[in-house]
Amino acid sequence: MRPTRHTLLVPIPESGRALLLQPLTGQAALLEAEEARAWEQLAGGGEGSEVGGLPLGELEAAGFLVAGPDEEEALIAAARAEFDEEQRRTPTQLLVVPGMACNLRCTYCYQEGFDGSGGGMMRPEAVDALFSYVDRHFLGEEP
Repeated sequence: MRPTRHTLLVPIPESGRALLLQPLTGQAALLEAEEARAWEQLAGGGEGSEVGGLPLGELEAAGFLVAGPDEEEALIAAARAEFDEEQRRTPTQLLVVPGMACNLRCTYCYQEGFDGSGGGMMRPEAVDALFSYVDRHFLGEEP
């Protein structure tokens, strides 16, 4: 068994812990520092019978580990089918960021680390193009 190439180990700052994430299956595990090191060793080709108190069989059942490329491709296909079904049955959502100069410094924000000095606000032409796109692709209107 080996980790899938989609499994992520994400350190949690200032905690010594890490999250083990498998976006294809939606699974997550909180690992202590020693357990995260055990995962890294396993991911690097090492041996072991468990990681973070979870037996390798459970990690495989959750999609963190696969027997080979065919099994990984099956996980990808299943995730894609689930995504396609979700897209089919839910409305489209658009996220518009009118300016990149936010100074709220929210720790969860995707802009963290972005200096925001060159963005300014969206130009009127960009706003017009956005609404034209929405009208064309979501309302079926002609531009």
